[in-house]
Amino acid sequence: MARHPLQRLESPSRLFSLLLHTAGLVSFTLSFRWLDRWDYPMFEGYGGYYQHLTNIGLAMAFVTFALGVAADLTLNRQLFALKNAMSVTSSPLEVLISLLYWGIRSIDKALLYPPGMELYWVTDIGFHLVPAVVLTLDLLLLSPPWTIRAYAAMAISMGIAFLYWGWVELCFSHNGWYPYPIFTILNTPQRVALFTGAASLMTASTVLLKWLYGRVNGLGGIEREAHKPLKKVHWPLAQLQYDTPKPLEDHQNTTGLTDNTLTPNCPTLPTACTASRIASSTIAPRSAPFASSSLRTVQQTSRRAYSSQPPKDKNGIKVLPFVALLGVCSISYILLVNSRNGTKPLPSDNMPLIDGPSKKPALAAPAKSTPTFSPKTTTVLFVLGGPGAGKGTQCANLVKHHGFTHLSAGDLLRAEQDRPGSQFGQLIKDCIKDGLIVPMEVTVQLLENAMQATIDAAGPSATEHRFLIDGFPRKMDQAVKFEDAVCPAKLVLFYDCPEATMEARLLERGKTSGRADDNAESIRKRFRTFVETSMPVVDYFAQEGRVIKIDATSTPEDVYEVTKTQLKARLSNF
Repeated sequence: MARHPLQRLESPSRLFSLLLHTAGLVSFTLSFRWLDRWDYPMFEGYGGYYQHLTNIGLAMAFVTFALGVAADLTLNRQLFALKNAMSVTSSPLEVLISLLYWGIRSIDKALLYPPGMELYWVTDIGFHLVPAVVLTLDLLLLSPPWTIRAYAAMAISMGIAFLYWGWVELCFSHNGWYPYPIFTILNTPQRVALFTGAASLMTASTVLLKWLYGRVNGLGGIEREAHKPLKKVHWPLAQLQYDTPKPLEDHQNTTGLTDNTLTPNCPTLPTACTASRIASSTIAPRSAPFASSSLRTVQQTSRRAYSSQPPKDKNGIKVLPFVALLGVCSISYILLVNSRNGTKPLPSDNMPLIDGPSKKPALAAPAKSTPTFSPKTTTVLFVLGGPGAGKGTQCANLVKHHGFTHLSAGDLLRAEQDRPGSQFGQLIKDCIKDGLIVPMEVTVQLLENAMQATIDAAGPSATEHRFLIDGFPRKMDQAVKFEDAVCPAKLVLFYDCPEATMEARLLERGKTSGRADDNAESIRKRFRTFVETSMPVVDYFAQEGRVIKIDATSTPEDVYEVTKTQLKARLSNF
């Protein structure tokens, strides 16, 4: 199928073009699947995934490459044109997202997501680098040159910026939080500057991509326009280099004039010569051809037509309308923010992440400057492992023989859900049934209350207290919250066990336990949640040298012997 002369590779086609578009589409699909499985409480709010610009850009990239795959399979030119039209917006947007994300991330990751919500590096690249790379490759290798002018690029960029601006505020009005922590930190004028800068950067991304296309595919006109994005350049005429017109002494009339006579030293480029003929044809009215003009008229007109400067463009880019629009939108936004009364406060570390299914607020721990319990007198061991790894059995042995107090986060939550009058009972019940993580404020407060009750019961004569906290923390933000507010952990006991073994144990237990989550569907959800959210906790503590990893596939007795040996080597008071 014929392609544009400046398009480097064949597209649409069922070769490289289909391969690139399919690879990109697979990457985008995997990213969306990861979103579905990620337990990120903010996604429960109004707007869901699409509160975040990253996911909006990913959706646009998905549509762009889906059109590309369809065009490659059908060799349909209309679908190919639609793909190229989408690319004009999705490519600069993804470049903008990559520049903003990696730029801000290099300064402070906490400006982009809360502590404990960091992405794996592979997932991070899939969201914030791959879309920009594959869309840029599609433009450079598989697309005709963009014809969009800087004026239109600026209009699209500002339109997207203002639409997202309004969308963020709409989500805030429903949720009471911004999708990115940086929006919370910045004041109103600073947010205005951020959105304005983003719109300008997206315009610059469009110009940069056009310039890059020109460098790769050799289109000089695009390069020139990219360097002067606010100026309409008549590039065919601007390429012409003229000397002083030669006198037409050998001609008695103008009827025999040729293109070379009227265009001295004309470049051999057809476009340049065509432009010269067009310029020459406009010298005299159509009703009065050159044959009726005097020699002097032709010479004077030729000098004017072949000026080395392009004609003044009376319809050039006008920046004033954009400035006026920006001013109106900025003022409207400031007035909107200042007029808010009675809205929910911005989220902080001390307020619940999301209202649960019970529609009642989660329990928020009070703000503290230091942990409630000192690690000098209180020893805390986190006990982690997949569901069915045998954590409870090993904790029971340690309690029996070494005087630990066993606190199971799961048992505390189940007891709370059954406690008469508990305002969190239904929330906890729904989370456990669906294999989801209960909001951390509830769990942390229940653990602190249980520890305090144990210490109070021991009386003032007890100088040391030792706790095994089983099945907690499940996420990094829980670990950070607990260590900041309650007590730093000495060690983490991690019981490693294959999923098949754990599933068999849980299904056998489910025959007699009566637990709602001991069924195959809930078990698999719990496995998936553990791998995605709890393993980063294990990795974090392992980097600090606080993890004891124990193989839990052996008999409970053998596992306990290994546990004792490891603890004796690591704890001086064991």
